[in-house]
Amino acid sequence: MTRVKVKKILLIGLGSIGQRHARLLKESFPEIDLVAFTSKNNLQLESTIDHFVENLEEAIALNPQAAIICNPASKHISTAIPLAKKGIHLLIEKPLSNQWQDTSKLLEIVEDRNLKVIVGYNLRFLESMQFFKKEISKKTLGKIYSIRSEVGQDLQTWRPGTDYRSSVSANRNLGGGVLLELSHEIDYLTWIFGRVDWVFGFTARVSKLKIDVEDLAQVLMKFVPSTNQPNLIVNLTLDFIRKDRKRQCSVVGEKGTLIWDGISNEVNLYKDGLWRNMFKQDPDPDLSYKTELGHFIDCIESNKSPVSSLPSAIECLKIIDSINKSSQKNKSFLVKY
Repeated sequence: MTRVKVKKILLIGLGSIGQRHARLLKESFPEIDLVAFTSKNNLQLESTIDHFVENLEEAIALNPQAAIICNPASKHISTAIPLAKKGIHLLIEKPLSNQWQDTSKLLEIVEDRNLKVIVGYNLRFLESMQFFKKEISKKTLGKIYSIRSEVGQDLQTWRPGTDYRSSVSANRNLGGGVLLELSHEIDYLTWIFGRVDWVFGFTARVSKLKIDVEDLAQVLMKFVPSTNQPNLIVNLTLDFIRKDRKRQCSVVGEKGTLIWDGISNEVNLYKDGLWRNMFKQDPDPDLSYKTELGHFIDCIESNKSPVSSLPSAIECLKIIDSINKSSQKNKSFLVKY
């Protein structure tokens, strides 16, 4: 692969996550020109964005080396394919798409052009999550017996100043619902513990939220057996309904319990009869995104492999598809890769 110096980045979509990427890019890489293709005129970003364009063809004509796709998930693949055909490296916000069946063409182009593609599972770039993963791999707990992963927040108060009813999260045709919107959990669980063998899922809209997607998912995920975890099952809960914000993963093993807390940004270990704080860092909502953006640019310029890859994001979508089928049929489903 010919090494590329990133001089210009295209941003597609300037919702909350697109605005965050624009701000952080300008803070960390002020020398990079930012081009924005968006349906919304945002005067607050005029000092951040160097060029606004009205269509994708105009954007491509400006020859960006990389693009960050932040429009609704249902449009990610149709947006990414023409960019990939032009040899443009991609950071695609999670989820990769609202269905895995439309991803094969993009993967084919990316592999043929040897492009760098990162999918925006930014929890992989949290130092607390990386520490948590290392402790698991070091077998600090010995044999792993069980895992509970939970994430939840009230959708009505999630994004202050916006109407939740019109958000991507709330609308099926945009790629909403807890399984897609909160798929970070599925991603980090597979990143740490490996491939999922089968799932048994329940999804429903149980609240009075004015949405057309599920606001709750309860899932059992059975992982492919390994030496350290021959019969590992994860109990996963995702929701848009809880008033107390929570993001936590608890791992029970033969020697103790290890808990990652994504809200307090710490890792605690119960071993030999007492709790010990193993890692703590002041929460910074921007830090993982800054690290992710730096990694994206470094992958392009130094020909490194992405931490959060396109194939792993496709696998995540296949797991979600199996969970939906399980809920519809009320039985366990094998995940077919």
